[in-house]
Amino acid sequence: PRIVAEFAARDSRIRPVRQTGNIGGLPNFRFVLNAARAPLFMWAAYDDWHGENYLEALSGALSADPEKEMAVPRIMRTRLDGTLAEITAITGLEALPRWRRVIRMLACSRGGMFYGLYRTPAIRAAYQRAERDFP
Repeated sequence: PRIVAEFAARDSRIRPVRQTGNIGGLPNFRFVLNAARAPLFMWAAYDDWHGENYLEALSGALSADPEKEMAVPRIMRTRLDGTLAEITAITGLEALPRWRRVIRMLACSRGGMFYGLYRTPAIRAAYQRAERDFP
């Protein structure tokens, strides 16, 4: 809490919110998304490491193509021995039927795409569809 408070004191875009108790993972993701006020949105986990220009690069990618709703960086995993392993890039999706694209993205991303940078209205709509269609 102290570190977040220090950053919030320096930057008005940071708004600390602390739950009074554990509300669970998915409800917390929803809570944070619903509280978002900015045009772009991202979730970040406690164990994520980002490069120095992470947000700059992803927001630049979205600015360059207004039709895109999400930008995802190259994703690396840290193995138990400390070495890095790159997650396989997902290519060739355009020619696949929608259901195959979804399966391929889920199989290859290992959750990494979840932590990209989104246009806030797009991720809100997608999250609502997911909650509605995947109970």
